Amino acid sequence: MMLIDKRNSYLSVGEHKTDEKYWYTNELFQVHQHLFEYPGLIKNTPVKKIEINDGQVIFTINNNGKDILISCDSRDANSISMSYLNFGVYDKVEEISMIMKLLKPKDVVFDIGSNIGWYAINILLKYKGQLSIVLNL
Repeated sequence: MMLIDKRNSYLSVGEHKTDEKYWYTNELFQVHQHLFEYPGLIKNTPVKKIEINDGQVIFTINNNGKDILISCDSRDANSISMSYLNFGVYDKVEEISMIMKLLKPKDVVFDIGSNIGWYAINILLKYKGQLSIVLNL
């Protein structure tokens, strides 16, 4: 059951006895306690912060001194954001390094099959205004 469903179910009953409220509060606190583990998960990674806003989770990832904001897709277990949480790194670092070595100003880059355009974002940060990028999202 989703957290919002648990809350709505609890609230729909009306008033509760003290022991029921205590049980409910402690049950959900066990889930919410995981929030306090995230500072340790993002320590020593490029993830600078994780924001929970109305309807979305946004990761701020520092890449070569520049902050990139990524809205996390709740259905994508293999996203960049999840990779940083799961492994502490994003496993495509070698690929980006190789691409950067091959590029030169005035090149045209096609980011075919891009998910969020991670390669394109990195290229644009390095070669801002010096080349063209075509995204195929």
